[in-house]
Amino acid sequence: MATSGVTESGGVLQMPKPGSSPEEFAEYYRRIGELNQMGDAGQQRTPLPGETLQQYQQRLSDTQQTNYALNPTEAADAYKIWQLQNETEGKSRGILGEQDALQKTRLNDLAALLAQQQDTAFNRNIPGIAETAQGQGFLETSGFGNALARNYTDLQEDTSFQLARQGLSDRDLQIQGLGNIGAQSNELGVAGLERTFSTGDLTRSENLSRELGRMGIVNPRQETDSEKFANYAGGIGAVVGAGK
Repeated sequence: MATSGVTESGGVLQMPKPGSSPEEFAEYYRRIGELNQMGDAGQQRTPLPGETLQQYQQRLSDTQQTNYALNPTEAADAYKIWQLQNETEGKSRGILGEQDALQKTRLNDLAALLAQQQDTAFNRNIPGIAETAQGQGFLETSGFGNALARNYTDLQEDTSFQLARQGLSDRDLQIQGLGNIGAQSNELGVAGLERTFSTGDLTRSENLSRELGRMGIVNPRQETDSEKFANYAGGIGAVVGAGK
């Protein structure tokens, strides 16, 4: 289901990606409000606006979206990553805003400088245009005025071109900055998943070690399930080889 850039996956509302338009974020929070009224917001996987860590943990526990026995830090990790993503994006967007203001000031200064340069160049060209007009015999006619107008128009077009080129360059920097914000948010999200998987695997390994300890099998290196299986498989292969 999609509504103005806001999507739902498995009945869970998905937050717009960093860099989405303000309208998409507004639509997301509007849908959150609707879900709150319908009682479906409990299935939202990411923290809700204004939701504290304790409230977030409790909601995930109540809706069985987190298994604290397998990974007791999963909700806290997800919440911290979500906070860090928002803080980082907010700072980055603030820097982009300052950069945009500086670029606009620079563009205005450039426009003033080019206008001054344009007038200087025009005044410098007038004697040459007058000399050409006199040599061709139309200094006292409208042809001289037309020649001056063409020269001034050419200078204006060159000024406009330089301003447009600078404006496009500034726009490219803005696009690149927004792309960097999105990439940084994705990297933080991936880091959060790696943290979740790592702590989950460690917890399962510790649980396995305790179970093996009760069975009289020692796992001193706190091996993961896959490592322990590989070691046992190697040991069995050695026994079979010796038998042969």
